[in-house]
Amino acid sequence: MEKATVAFPMTPRRIIPALFLAAWLAAPASAGPEEMAAVVNEENPEALPVLTQVEKPFVFIYGTWMNQAKVENGTASLHCKSSKGAAGLNENMSALPEQRLVMRVVVGKNNKAKILRLILRDEDANTAVWDYDLSTVPKEEPVLIRPIDNVSLARPHIIDKKDGKPGEAPNLAKLRQWKLSGDWTEDALEVDVSVILLE
Repeated sequence: MEKATVAFPMTPRRIIPALFLAAWLAAPASAGPEEMAAVVNEENPEALPVLTQVEKPFVFIYGTWMNQAKVENGTASLHCKSSKGAAGLNENMSALPEQRLVMRVVVGKNNKAKILRLILRDEDANTAVWDYDLSTVPKEEPVLIRPIDNVSLARPHIIDKKDGKPGEAPNLAKLRQWKLSGDWTEDALEVDVSVILLE
């Protein structure tokens, strides 16, 4: 937002206040959540709490990701012919509502997918989805990415229905499953995910 210019006579008694006011007017406003960069410039990502380190093999894979998505060398390798699939595993996890899910990824040069989804489920099968925009992520370099609109765990993009009825957000203290999913388009996916952090 453009800030208004304030003008007044520059008498000696007003010079110092005027300098402070000019500096305040020139200073950028603090960024709100919607203005934060999608790609995190984190110099020390190891300082962030870990939700899950991708180490164990997927326990379920479905859709076109069958025989394509896999975990190797501590990385979820999602090199799939389309985005019509998902893969994940069961794991006891917990987080706080104000925290934000950050993923360390490498987007391959042949990636065509625009969206990658992270899905969390609690012990009562309440499930929610956070979407990540891959279209602006630099290719072939490791980066940390935030969810679209920088939403926190308290504001998932989608809360899945349960038994055909509107569902509830998962209990963040009793998370039991995480899953990576495409957006069910024909776009080919080429992304590696090594860790999911809490910011």
